[in-house]
Amino acid sequence: WLIAADGMLIAACESGELVLLEASPKGYTERGRFAALAKPLRAAPALAEGFLFARDSKTLGAWKIKKE
Repeated sequence: WLIAADGMLIAACESGELVLLEASPKGYTERGRFAALAKPLRAAPALAEGFLFARDSKTLGAWKIKKE
């Protein structure tokens, strides 16, 4: 799944990783990656109030991603 946020893309992989991408007409550049949850992810991630939410089959994770 892909979601757009502040000119960047956040990719949620079935492997449980979340990847921050900078996209341009020439391609994309990976800006960060981390193993967020167990695999497989079960739903598209969501953004709300500066938090990124993602879930696997047992856990809902929330990460603050907005700068103060």
